[in-house]
Amino acid sequence: MGKLMDWLISRKDEEPLQGDPLVGEIGGTYTQADARNALPGHLPFPGSDVELVGYRQGEDLIVLVNKGPCVFRTRLVGAFRDDLDRMTANLMMHDDRVVPGEVPEGLAELAKKLLR
Repeated sequence: MGKLMDWLISRKDEEPLQGDPLVGEIGGTYTQADARNALPGHLPFPGSDVELVGYRQGEDLIVLVNKGPCVFRTRLVGAFRDDLDRMTANLMMHDDRVVPGEVPEGLAELAKKLLR
């Protein structure tokens, strides 16, 4: 939190650049320096506006994919438990397909039903 506060304090008097994209900020493009100086648990992809963030919440692992201002969140329940029988684990994992900029299929179906 200290790094964030220092960064915000250093930026408060800066004038925003007109017409230039933000670099290393939400909606901008991450640089090699952003990747080298990333906070623990953060993985920005240089040359893109994509960042992976992972953190622990109790025994769960939370994984965020930040694509500009859009966030996709996944919770792996019990990821840090060591008492699981891994031989009976669900080996048939499913893929969630998310297309940034498109309405998720389930939400589109719900909207159609509500608008009838």
